[in-house]
Amino acid sequence: MDFIKEFDKYRHELKDRIDFEPRYVTWACDFCSDDYKAEECFGNGKYCAPNHERSSYSNIYGRDIISEDLRQHCLHESLKAKGQEALWWDYVKYVHQECFDFISGQCSRMGHKKINIKYEDTL
Repeated sequence: MDFIKEFDKYRHELKDRIDFEPRYVTWACDFCSDDYKAEECFGNGKYCAPNHERSSYSNIYGRDIISEDLRQHCLHESLKAKGQEALWWDYVKYVHQECFDFISGQCSRMGHKKINIKYEDTL
C-alpha cells in the first residue's frame, strides 16, 4: 500500500512515459494439507497467498487475497481499455483503507460505487 500511495503522486507526470500493469504474487504449495489449501489457495495449492498476519482482529485468508487481486486485475484491464486507468488507483486506495480487515466481494462493490463504476461491468 505504501508503494501505491507514493507512486500515485507521480503517475500523472509519468502517464505518457510508462505502461503500468499491476502484478500480483502467489505461491505454489502442492504438498500442503487440504485444510491449508482450502483457506489459502486455489487450484489445489497451485495459487496460494497465505496471510501470515492473521489475528483475532483480522480474519482474511489467502483465498480472499487472491480473489481481490483478481478483481483488481479485471478492473484495471476494463478501466485501461476505456482510458480511465486513473480510477483504478482510487479504487485500490479506497479498498485498502476502508476494507483492510474484511476484504470481500461486498467491499469491492463499495469500492466500485465509490469510483462510480458498475461492479458487473468489470467482471
